[in-house]
Amino acid sequence: MKKTYRQNGETGKLHEVVRGHRKENVGYDSFEPFVSCVDGSRIRNRGELAEHNLRHGVTNDIDSLREKGQREMNRKPNTGTKKERVAAIVDAMERVQSSGFSRRIQYDD
Repeated sequence: MKKTYRQNGETGKLHEVVRGHRKENVGYDSFEPFVSCVDGSRIRNRGELAEHNLRHGVTNDIDSLREKGQREMNRKPNTGTKKERVAAIVDAMERVQSSGFSRRIQYDD
């Protein structure tokens, strides 16, 4: 890896810049091998785990939640026609008025 230096503004001396972890590698631990409870095979790396999950239909809940969220974000909202929207607003206003809801603060005298 190429060394990088930065000059101290006060002293004028050069100091080597220590590089940290790359963003892609942060949070990844070494893979711990384990025995599958589905078929008893030994899973030694992430590739074998992905193949095993695909073969047996094993899913990760987080992945399905991400897919569901992405589908919701890509979904075109069902707004209907202007007439339907106006009718829905009028209906909602009538329901609120008939429920006795009031935004005014009522003080007990």
